[in-house]
Amino acid sequence: MEKRIFLMGVLLANVLSIEIAQSQSINYLSHCYIPKDSLIKQEVSYIKPGSAGKDIEWDFSVLTTLTDEYVLKYDGKKDSICSLEHRTRYIYSQNENGIKCVGFENANTYIKFDKPFMSLPFQFTYGDSMSTFFSGNGEYGNGLSLHIKGKQTITADAIGTIILPYEKLNVLRIKSVETFKTSDSIEIEKTTYKWYSSDCRYPVFESVETVFHTTAAKDSTVFNASFIYSANQQEKRIMDTDNAIDIFGYNYMEQMRGTEALEISYFDVYPNPVKENTTVWCNINQQANILIYLYSENGISYYSTEKIANAGENKWKIPTFHLPKGSYIIRISTNAPKSVSKVIIKE
Repeated sequence: MEKRIFLMGVLLANVLSIEIAQSQSINYLSHCYIPKDSLIKQEVSYIKPGSAGKDIEWDFSVLTTLTDEYVLKYDGKKDSICSLEHRTRYIYSQNENGIKCVGFENANTYIKFDKPFMSLPFQFTYGDSMSTFFSGNGEYGNGLSLHIKGKQTITADAIGTIILPYEKLNVLRIKSVETFKTSDSIEIEKTTYKWYSSDCRYPVFESVETVFHTTAAKDSTVFNASFIYSANQQEKRIMDTDNAIDIFGYNYMEQMRGTEALEISYFDVYPNPVKENTTVWCNINQQANILIYLYSENGISYYSTEKIANAGENKWKIPTFHLPKGSYIIRISTNAPKSVSKVIIKE
């Protein structure tokens, strides 16, 4: 009994440190794409992404420019938007769950996704992870049919500070890994890292690498690049840009900020410890979208779901029968954004 009480104390201390790290998050209002926005992007010498974890410092203060700056433009509506980036047009759908790419086209290639891949999930904080499958059809060149399908895993894998030539910023890093196979059994893996500041709607830095995996030869890197987003995008503060107010309206932005006092007055998990399944209990003062995450202490995701919470008491059953014995964290997030966590013990 004393051992369990001691363990619970340690775990609760861990949760408090996790909540502090999670104060920076990716959410719909702060990081969705805004029609009429534009920003400057520039390729620089490739920078390795470095370690995952908390309290990381990335020193990217010295960069070698490889290409001229180009403008990245957004247009459309808030739920269906396109971007023009370096002669390629990307089509996105977006809502409070995330931004999904539904297709792209340029002079040589056209792809339409019947199962879009997630460009950026909402709400996402340090330690969160999700996996999805994507597939699409299109054409290359003079009528060559293309079919693409694969798996994508997105992880908020690191948090810390990034030192750029123009500023030092607190950032959350999002890692996206896309894997798919070609007809000749070559597995292609594309890994993208993007660093997001709490002050800016769009990334401040990006590194991309594409690797071919084959059974007959060693892995080979076929492409890698890094990009810096120009300092002038700092003018596009996430809450107060004219374009954002035009799209969402001032009242909606205030609500999404959480200034209209969305409160979680009660949150508990029962039974705990648990053998089979457990139930999340939540009291909230207004209707809100709820994301429920279940993950291990080291950030491995075991379960996630989205619910609509009504004003008052809510409860949802969470499957835990499949978990190995050990300690886990259940967290609920809202679109305010607000989040609360509990430690559970699987017996």
